[in-house]
Amino acid sequence: LSSSVEDAALVLDFISGHDPKDATSSPLPPLCTAESLKHQDSLALKGLHVGIPKEYFVSELPKCYRDIWSSAADWLAEQGAEVSMVSLPHTQLSMACYTVLSSGEVASNLARFDGFRYGLRGTTTSSTDSLFASARANSFQDLVHHRIIAGTYYLAQRAYGEHFTKAQKIRRLICEDFENVFNTWSTAGERVGSAKSGSVDVLLTPTTIGPAPTLGELKGGSLISIYAYDVCTQAASLAGLPCVSLPAGMDSGLPLGLQIIAPSWQEKLLLHTAKALEQHLTHNNQSRS
Repeated sequence: LSSSVEDAALVLDFISGHDPKDATSSPLPPLCTAESLKHQDSLALKGLHVGIPKEYFVSELPKCYRDIWSSAADWLAEQGAEVSMVSLPHTQLSMACYTVLSSGEVASNLARFDGFRYGLRGTTTSSTDSLFASARANSFQDLVHHRIIAGTYYLAQRAYGEHFTKAQKIRRLICEDFENVFNTWSTAGERVGSAKSGSVDVLLTPTTIGPAPTLGELKGGSLISIYAYDVCTQAASLAGLPCVSLPAGMDSGLPLGLQIIAPSWQEKLLLHTAKALEQHLTHNNQSRS
């Protein structure tokens, strides 16, 4: 949600570090990535191991998107990076897993928006139930309603073990996929030991399976087709990994993006790699225009 990698680094530095009023914040000290980006040559791409997950070559990916992805990988190799194919075998399960877990979280987190404590006040006041129903109906759009209904079902006692617990187990397998392909890095941003055979430092993938759909396509499409646009970002989100998406080209006047995924706590590595690739992609896009 920024216009450049440097801007993203400034925001990250500001919000990083421990917040005593937020129990979920990291105990690690604040980052200083923006300053290090000013000296980009301090981290050369030479020796960087870049992985291309073969599971992201989905049939829905347009040829022009594949070409942009391939061109970016070739450029990284020309700069001295080692580019290789890797496998994340449980990626194909990420959409179902993400749908179950996120729907459960949505249903739980939005339960407080009842029109009494939080949220819009309902317009029907004939009874408490009607006021509650009116508030919920007016506060959320259809997609949110779908997630709340589905999440409530997944969290119900009769479905919890069959759906939610299984989704948590699949999430663990997805995390292990990333752990298996990534080299080990310290929280100080240094690779621990030598590079493991077949392992990589970052992953390069598409951000979506195509350009943004039109409003008509969204209204006429199924929920599955809408969720499918997030398939390239869901696995990394489930694993809690830092990612950045860069504008990489155009298709029919609509932007296409490439995503870089890094190991946990390696935001500095992520943003340095993104900065180098951003400069290449920006130059290419300007040349095309």
